Amino acid sequence: MIFTSGAFLLFYVVVFSVYWLMRGRIAQNGFLLAASQLFYGWWDWRFLGLMWVVILVCHFAAMLIEARWRPRLVMVVAITALLAILSAFKYFNFFAGSLQALASFAGVHLSVATLTIILPVGISFFVFEAICYVVDVWRRDIRADRSLANTALYISFFPKMMAGPIIRASDFFPQLQQARILTARDLLAGLKLFLIGFIYKAVFSDNISPFVDGVYASVAGHDNHSLVMATLGFYAQIYFDFCGYSLMAIGIARTWASTCPGTSTSPTSQPTSPTSGAGGTSRCPPGCATTCTSRWAEAGAGRSSANAT
Repeated sequence: MIFTSGAFLLFYVVVFSVYWLMRGRIAQNGFLLAASQLFYGWWDWRFLGLMWVVILVCHFAAMLIEARWRPRLVMVVAITALLAILSAFKYFNFFAGSLQALASFAGVHLSVATLTIILPVGISFFVFEAICYVVDVWRRDIRADRSLANTALYISFFPKMMAGPIIRASDFFPQLQQARILTARDLLAGLKLFLIGFIYKAVFSDNISPFVDGVYASVAGHDNHSLVMATLGFYAQIYFDFCGYSLMAIGIARTWASTCPGTSTSPTSQPTSPTSGAGGTSRCPPGCATTCTSRWAEAGAGRSSANAT
C-alpha cells in the first residue's frame, strides 16, 4: 500500500476520521497502533512477527537499562541482536557472495549457500529506530516507556514506515503523552505538505523512472548524452522519491496534531526544516539525512549489479 495509491488514500481518510472521533490520547494511540499494524500487514502479514521481535528486543532492553541492570552489556547485546536481524534479511547474500568472490580470487573454491529471502519493507528504518531508542535510554536522553504499546507504536508508526524519516525516540515518545487538538493551521499545513510530496513522487519521480530504467537496461545501445541524462535523471528520481515520501509522512503526522521531525530534502545535506514543528524550525535529528543517502547508494549498487550481469 504505497502513499500514491487509491487504497492508501481511502485508508488514510478512514484512519483520520476515526482518529479524531476518539476521545483521549490513550484511545488515539491505541487506534494508531492498530492502523499501523494493518498498514504493515497489508504488504505481508507474516513479517508482523519479525517487527514484533524487534519491538520486544528494544522494549525489554530499554527497561533493563532503565533499571540500571548492566546497562552497557544490555545495550551491546540488544544492538548486536538487532543488527543480526537486519543483516540476516538484508545483507546475508551480499556477504556470502563477497566471501565466495574473494576466495575465488585467492584460488580457493568455496561453496557458500545463499538464501531466498523476501526483504521486509522498511526493515532498515524500524531496526535503526529500535537501536536509537535503546541508545537514547542508555544515554539517559529519555526514560524507558513502560508501555509496550507505546514502544510498538514508535517502531511501527506507519507514515514513516515506507521511506522514513528515521525518528528519534526522544522526539516521538513525549508526543504520546500530550493531548491533541486539531487546528485549521495544522490541517492545512499537513494537507499542503502531503500534496507537494504526492506531486514529487507521482508526477516527477514515477515519470523519470521509465527513461532511467530504459537507458540502464541497455547501456551499450545508448550514446554518451543519453547516459549522462540517465545519470542525472537517476539522481532526480531518487531525490523526488525520497523527498516526496518524507513530505507526505510529515504532512500526515501534522494532520494528527503530531510532528514527524523534519527530514532533509537532499541526499547530500541536512538543513533546518520549517515543517518539523508547529511554526518553528528545528534541526533534523541525526540520521535523517543518511536515510536518502543509503537508499540512493543501495539503488545505485543494484543498477551496477544489473549492468555487470
